[in-house]
Amino acid sequence: MKGSPSGPVYTFVHSLMFKEIPKVHCRRRKRKAWLTTLCLGFVSLAYCLLYLVFTRCSDSIQFVALSTAEIQSIQLMVLKIQNTLQKDNSTTFDSARSVNREEYIERVAAQCRLEKQRVTLSSTPNITIIYSLLKGSSSRLALYYLNKTFASLSLDIITDIIIIADESLQEKEKGLIEDVVDCDVCRVFFLSGTIHEQRNFASNFARGEYLVFLDGRVHVHEEWLHHLMAALNDSNNRVVSPALQLTSLDGSLHTVGLTVNELQWDLSVARARADEKRIQSALLNRVTYVSQTAITPEVFLLSKELFNAMGQFDTRQNLSGSEDVMFSLKLLSCGGEVVVSMCSSAYLRGSTEDSVPTANQITSYEVLREDYFSRLYNEAVASIFLDSFTLKYYSCVNHLLNLTTYHPQLSTASPFSRKRGLVLNPARMKTQLEQHVLSKLKLLKCRTKNFKTILSSLQPAMVAPTKFATFYGYIRTLDGVWALGLHAGSEKAISASQTSLSTTLEDKIVLTRNASLWVGPFSFTNGAFIFQHKWCLTSLSSDLFSLTRCVVGTTGQLFIYNDNIIRPASQHERSLCAVLNGNYSNPIFLNSCKEQNFTNKFKLDLQFRKDCIQ
Repeated sequence: MKGSPSGPVYTFVHSLMFKEIPKVHCRRRKRKAWLTTLCLGFVSLAYCLLYLVFTRCSDSIQFVALSTAEIQSIQLMVLKIQNTLQKDNSTTFDSARSVNREEYIERVAAQCRLEKQRVTLSSTPNITIIYSLLKGSSSRLALYYLNKTFASLSLDIITDIIIIADESLQEKEKGLIEDVVDCDVCRVFFLSGTIHEQRNFASNFARGEYLVFLDGRVHVHEEWLHHLMAALNDSNNRVVSPALQLTSLDGSLHTVGLTVNELQWDLSVARARADEKRIQSALLNRVTYVSQTAITPEVFLLSKELFNAMGQFDTRQNLSGSEDVMFSLKLLSCGGEVVVSMCSSAYLRGSTEDSVPTANQITSYEVLREDYFSRLYNEAVASIFLDSFTLKYYSCVNHLLNLTTYHPQLSTASPFSRKRGLVLNPARMKTQLEQHVLSKLKLLKCRTKNFKTILSSLQPAMVAPTKFATFYGYIRTLDGVWALGLHAGSEKAISASQTSLSTTLEDKIVLTRNASLWVGPFSFTNGAFIFQHKWCLTSLSSDLFSLTRCVVGTTGQLFIYNDNIIRPASQHERSLCAVLNGNYSNPIFLNSCKEQNFTNKFKLDLQFRKDCIQ
């Protein structure tokens, strides 16, 4: 607003000065001249203030905003999208899958551009980043990622950055970290304990209103933090993570598409596809995030107030293993949300030799101890949140701990323990953790024993394992980047057919990095891989695979799954193979799989004890 005053604000104030105010206010009380003068003086002063403020705001908007034409174009696009979605609002999940995938991408991109516009024009609260250099990982590589993270930060919204590293690092490594971390807002803490204990400690020294927990394996994408803040949307009851892509072991490939974290029957967390129904719901509600049931521990944002209100991570000496799951269930039980931003992205570096302790670094005792206390912590979570329905599945996956006999060498009276200065009472430790969490939930008036309710409301597509299932989950490669799925454009065939898909999908069952095309979870039951309780993975006469209706006794639907290899029950010398390339493999096929470029080893998410579900 430059030059002479004009526009709607000027017209409005001008009319107030010379018409409405003298008539309504200043002519009352016998039209006293002094009152008229006083009224005009106040209105003139208000006009001047409005003019100055609006002028400064206008100049600021002209500096950071998109052009008016761009905004109108985006708004028209979103309006068109919403009108289209409103017409299809009554569609089922299956019919929603037939929507063109490129159209979804365009819709999400349009929403993200509008979100970026809103974030740019709004005042963003200050943030503290707590960056973890993980124990056992390469400090040099983690610092490389740290420098790349610094390059993507907007320092106008960063209050401080706290780098936490293990105090057991050699002095040379500590010096390297301190030399590299050279910024005015950075502090370095060398701490003992687990990563959750370290994060709790560091959060007490955070100066920002909001906390971002980020570990050294994550490489964030440009503008990731602004989009996280937009997804938070001033909610003090929400935890937000970026869309995290998993990279392959050599770092050359990564997953694509949107994945979410889903709690499993054993209280572990698995990556699952975010189906189109969730995305549709987000677009209809004009938001750019989708829900999940477990936080993404590698990187997430929440308010410091919420983190402290939930009691931070629940840690106990020697007990560790499921702190992220415990925090997620506490938050969901208290009416909070755990979401993934569709506009913010990051990449998680896969496990490599430098991030895994060697045999010389970790003893059999340490492995035994870590496994024991991890399962002990899991038992505490189960006793607080699992209902009778889900407890039977949990029991199938985990042998319930006998705290007095499971690892007798870890008991307090054991000479094995006394030799290492260990003073433990497993039953008491577990009870103390449960009592602490239950007292916090009671104080906050939150629910317990509600795991089934959480699954039914937030993970409706997660069906219960088939009776007598021995394995359950997505069929994935060992590095987790690829999973059994469909080639683009063929996913709607599943809902269209009621009998057989052998013709439609004969050359469409592939391994894919695109999470939105994954098929699963499968139950491996009595030799068959069963999807949605009715479709079975089937080998065809062409040596390719399809999904067909499960029929008892069908030879092509029976497999042997052993040592991560899937073999037909009638052809032990051959196995399921694929050749990985780009986003998709070639159609999976049966072969001896002796070629070097063939992939023939797969994993599922859970292993149930044989025939344990009744």
